[in-house]
Amino acid sequence: MKIRALLPLLLIYTNISSGENRIGFGGLLNHGRDNLSTLGTGYIQTLNITKDTFTNLMPIGEFYLEKRVDRHIYYGGVFPKRDFFAITLGIKEKTSKTESNDFFYIFNPFRSVWDDPLLTGVERKATNQREIGAGVMLDRRHFSLNTIAVYSDVERDKLGERIPELKRDGYRVENRLYLNSRLSENIFFKPGITLENFFSKGDANSYDSIGLSFNLVYRKKDYIIVSFLNSEFQRYRETDPVFRKRREEVNTTLFTILTKREVFLKQTYISGIAGYNLRKSNIDFYDADRLFLAFLTGYSF
Repeated sequence: MKIRALLPLLLIYTNISSGENRIGFGGLLNHGRDNLSTLGTGYIQTLNITKDTFTNLMPIGEFYLEKRVDRHIYYGGVFPKRDFFAITLGIKEKTSKTESNDFFYIFNPFRSVWDDPLLTGVERKATNQREIGAGVMLDRRHFSLNTIAVYSDVERDKLGERIPELKRDGYRVENRLYLNSRLSENIFFKPGITLENFFSKGDANSYDSIGLSFNLVYRKKDYIIVSFLNSEFQRYRETDPVFRKRREEVNTTLFTILTKREVFLKQTYISGIAGYNLRKSNIDFYDADRLFLAFLTGYSF
């Protein structure tokens, strides 16, 4: 899950958390197979199939803080993702009871990638991948429009040095349009469409994608349930010089968040998160799947 998957998560957090500050701690379990993930062993024998599997348990936390000044809400936080965290700062302007404009900044200094993921027969080494971005969310009564631009920098890109067509530094532009519908007093439904373009210094790593997403939210008293499904078709612009074909992928993410408020004390909460991510490529090496389970307990104020 890259920063592009953070945008729907950011929508969920800012909508659920609006009006309250919160801090929480818990654990995250990852299990999957992915030749590109640094959660794996770092050793592969062949490029023909995906064999680098992993099971990882790690502590996680979340932090959200906001300050209201007239029509404006200043917010910030650190939110968990599958194997790292992302920092978000933003300002929301409330134009009416149901409409708002958000301007936000995202910084991810924690993610790591393999410096050369295509090495075989030797242990691969991890390096930092920093991502920084800014965006806007326009929330209206019947629709929401979200745009974000992200720059990605791989600190030690040995793959790009060895094969210039596969350099990984570049910038990504995402556009998401959601329809806002209220199915009942307690159920909200947001179908959406996504357009994304990545412009990499290595032409074979540049791509365009289009996707569909469905976001369902149920609220009743002390319970909040959020279910999210997203599927994107991604096509790279140039032929991969190693596998000698033009890479195409379908990326699908599904997760559900269940939050129960006032569990131990009046302002406490418990959240459980279960999700699955699948990447299916026309190049077997890039196939991946991952199951993630998380538990969070915290305090809202």
